[in-house]
Amino acid sequence: MTTSISSDAATFGNRSSKVLVPVLGVGDRIGEGDTYLVENILPPELAEVVFEDLMNEVAWNVMHHRGPSGLPP
Repeated sequence: MTTSISSDAATFGNRSSKVLVPVLGVGDRIGEGDTYLVENILPPELAEVVFEDLMNEVAWNVMHHRGPSGLPP
């Protein structure tokens, strides 16, 4: 695992700051050590279109909260 400072400032509320962001890769310990990163799990021809296909094929619904605004932030 390496740590890098994002070139873009991270925004928290009304202020922004440089944040150290861990860059994780294959073989790095994630969480409690029972999680791991798998790369290139899909064949290249599927990887190029799968996200757009998923967005088009699933009947997505709008998420509502019970609060006064109705929609999540």
